[in-house]
Amino acid sequence: MSTHPMITRAKAGIFKLLEHMNCHVTTTSPLLRSHVHAFRDPNWKEAMSDEYNALITNGTWVLVSRPAKVNVGIDCHETFSLMVKSAAIRTVLSLAVSHDWPIHQLDVKNAFLHGYLSETVYMHQPPGFVDPNKLDYVCHL
Repeated sequence: MSTHPMITRAKAGIFKLLEHMNCHVTTTSPLLRSHVHAFRDPNWKEAMSDEYNALITNGTWVLVSRPAKVNVGIDCHETFSLMVKSAAIRTVLSLAVSHDWPIHQLDVKNAFLHGYLSETVYMHQPPGFVDPNKLDYVCHL
């Protein structure tokens, strides 16, 4: 036994049992790298459909005839990229467990721009959601 004058919990006979927690996480669908693979997974397809329907309902864009001499583009790699890396999620969960913080789940299906764009933006119709009656139309944001 140490002769140091500091009083510790152990020296005072106070012992706290370690609480073991199960931090096993499962996913219903893997994180995918492209919309092509996402359409093959029913969970991802439903999530993309929900997002698309919300964009239409909220009037985020309208389909218009493609204007002449206008560049129209879409970068599916950028728009489909993951927002949070799994290492960041593991770090936050580890901190929450070690500090005994409450953990809640929140599914956010949409994020919206709060404000107005000063530029005129056109983009191709999203892959997998092209209106068959308006194949040559583009989305005007």
